[in-house]
Amino acid sequence: MYQDTTDGFLINFTDWVKKSKNNDFSKLDSFPYMSVTCGSIQAFDHWYIQHGGMPQVVDGEFMYHKGANKFSDCTQTRILSMPFTGHGQIHEQYEEWRQSDIPMMLDMCHAPASKGIVLHDDDCIKQVCFSLSKAFWGGEWLRIGVRYSKEDYDDGIDIANHVKMVPRISMGVANELICQYDFDNAWTENEVYYNSVCERLNLTPTNNIMFALGGEEYNEYNRAGYNRICLSQEIYNEKTGEAT
Repeated sequence: MYQDTTDGFLINFTDWVKKSKNNDFSKLDSFPYMSVTCGSIQAFDHWYIQHGGMPQVVDGEFMYHKGANKFSDCTQTRILSMPFTGHGQIHEQYEEWRQSDIPMMLDMCHAPASKGIVLHDDDCIKQVCFSLSKAFWGGEWLRIGVRYSKEDYDDGIDIANHVKMVPRISMGVANELICQYDFDNAWTENEVYYNSVCERLNLTPTNNIMFALGGEEYNEYNRAGYNRICLSQEIYNEKTGEAT
C-alpha cells in the first residue's frame, strides 16, 4: 500500500506494469533493483555517465541522446525505445541487438500507449526504464519514471531515492493515476477511435496508439524513412465528435 514513500510507489508501479494484458512484462522480475527517476531522462543521463558518453542509437531515436552527448564520443553501449519512437513498432534491429554482448538499455517511455511488447532478460539488457509521460494527458509534466536494473549501482539516482530526494508531489499524483487506470487504458478506451481515425485519414495503424504511418501524401512528417503521424489530437476530436 502506498503511504507517501518511495518504496510504496515502486511496489504499486511494478504491479501496475506487470498487470498489462496487451504486453508481456513477466521478465521484469529479472531487473530487481528499482528507483524513482525524474522521467526517463534522468535514467539516460546516468547511463551516459556510467558508460562514458554517447550510446549507439538508430536513426529516428529520441533526439535527446545526441543533444546530450554532442561533445562525447560514441561508446560501446546501446539505448533503444520499445516500441521504437520513430515508427511505433518493435525496431527491426532489436532481435540482432539483444543477442549481442553490447550493454543495452530499453526505453519503455511509450509502453503505456502500446501493445505487443515482450520484455526479454537477455544478458545484454542491463536496464529498463519507464515513465508516465505518454500514459496520461499532461503526464509529461509530472516528470516521474522508474528505472529497473539487474545491478545495484548505488549511483546518484539510488542515493537520491535513499535520502528521499524524489519529486514526492508528482509521485503522489502518479500513484493516484495508476490506482485508477490500468496500464492498458489508452487502448481499452480509445482503440475504436484510433482505428476510425486511421481509416478516415488513410493511415496504417501501429503498436503505439499515439502514432500511425502514412503514405506519400504525408512525406512532410518523414522521420528516418517513415511518415510517422501523431494522432493524439485526432483521437480526441473523434472521441468528442469534433472530427472534421
